[in-house]
Amino acid sequence: MNTNQQFTYILNEHSRNGHKALKQIKQYSDEQGYTYSVHKTHYPGHAFEIARSLAATLTVHTLLVVVGGDGTLSEVINGLESKNADCPIGYIPTGSGNDFARSHNIPLTIQASIQYMLQTTTPRQLDIIEIQHEHTRSYALNSFGVGIDGMVIHSLAESKFKKVVGNAAYFSSILSAYFKQKPFNISINTGNHSLEFSNILLAVCVNHRFFGGGIPIHPKADPTDGVFELVIAEKVSFSELLSLLTKVILKKDHLAHKKMNVVKMTDYAINIQSHQYGQHDGELKELHGDYTISSKKRAFWIH
Repeated sequence: MNTNQQFTYILNEHSRNGHKALKQIKQYSDEQGYTYSVHKTHYPGHAFEIARSLAATLTVHTLLVVVGGDGTLSEVINGLESKNADCPIGYIPTGSGNDFARSHNIPLTIQASIQYMLQTTTPRQLDIIEIQHEHTRSYALNSFGVGIDGMVIHSLAESKFKKVVGNAAYFSSILSAYFKQKPFNISINTGNHSLEFSNILLAVCVNHRFFGGGIPIHPKADPTDGVFELVIAEKVSFSELLSLLTKVILKKDHLAHKKMNVVKMTDYAINIQSHQYGQHDGELKELHGDYTISSKKRAFWIH
């Protein structure tokens, strides 16, 4: 990156390390003599609005840097895409999950991630997930899923103790979601053929290796090949669920299980035949009906 350019930061100060990041960014930039501006988010969806409002002002002399978690990064991407602004994005991870950073080996400490970004000489083109539903279009960076992953996020959102017990709340929510999630059916159309899946608990389109805060949902997912992996989990017994979670933790091949299915495709239409909770880069969604999934390239300041 050319450090003589203007740095424009979109910063979620309320992310796990956001306030700490703001202090370090200011200190580091002042020491190095970098010109910069900081736009802080104040509520959910604000990063989308900031990116959308900045889109017309971004030039080749602007280095746009997102400081926050995967949700903040996803909001910025959607804001820029809504204005067809294709400027490269730099990233300093300060969230709790940081699945994008984990997938690309971006350092999780603030100063190291700044150095990593500054040492990147050429932006890298990555796939993002384009989702069309009725008359709306949105974009996901890491994953777009329906079923038990959405139920987990819904359970966490309702938990009064999630801030107190942290990971324990997330683990208990997985167990709770298993008993709450009713099996459902989906159909997939790839243009050449159709697939039907019944009695499933999860269908998630993944673009990176990790989701859910470091869970290696598909260890071989490649965000540069223009192909998405659709991971579909059929209904399993509770003992099978525990076995699968153990394999995930031990980094064994959980996808080899007979009730796990992986479909690779470049684009497809999916019909969710009942109302379900879902997630879009970790943000809770309510999903039902027809969704068209395709890929689009976007540039990032990563190695």
